[in-house]
Amino acid sequence: MTSTGWRETAARGQYLAARAERATEDLLHEQLPHAVALGPCTIPGSRGADVDGIWVHGGRVLLVDAKLWEPGTYWGGWLGVTPRRGTEMFAPATHRHAQLAVDRMGSYVRQSGGVLVRPLWIVWPSKAGESASVRWLSVPGADVVSLDGLEGALTRRGFVTDAPDPATPIVAARLGLALERWLRRQPVDRTTRGPIAQMHPTG
Repeated sequence: MTSTGWRETAARGQYLAARAERATEDLLHEQLPHAVALGPCTIPGSRGADVDGIWVHGGRVLLVDAKLWEPGTYWGGWLGVTPRRGTEMFAPATHRHAQLAVDRMGSYVRQSGGVLVRPLWIVWPSKAGESASVRWLSVPGADVVSLDGLEGALTRRGFVTDAPDPATPIVAARLGLALERWLRRQPVDRTTRGPIAQMHPTG
């Protein structure tokens, strides 16, 4: 493939990944009517790693990443089994960004009066009408779910509720402010991705 072809392929991949991120945000706004959304956010102390969204309900804080993967069955990542898609090795499932986010952001969440629940990777299939099965896949620091498993994962984390929690805007505001303070101390380009302190109440 020519260099132009590689650039076009990479640009298309970035475009589709951005669509998955936006679709994830829209879906979560629908499913979490009493939560507050912050993000996307670079992970403090990392070299450009980020999370796509931070969701707050009551004192619970959830980190979310959207993934756009080829259809297939993904498995492994447990008991030393290398993550795979079908029979092929699948390197993206070995990334430790989720665990890094937990390690680096846990103190910010605690200082804000919140509790960091286990993060979620939400997987979208890259081809309409097909599926990406992740039931038997494990990644460091997060749970991986397909769209049909999302509601159950949110319920287990205490996010799907019928009533707002008065602690939600307080914890969200404190966390957003803490992340903005961290960002202002960083000598990096802030025009790309970084913490967003503005709250986006759903519903």
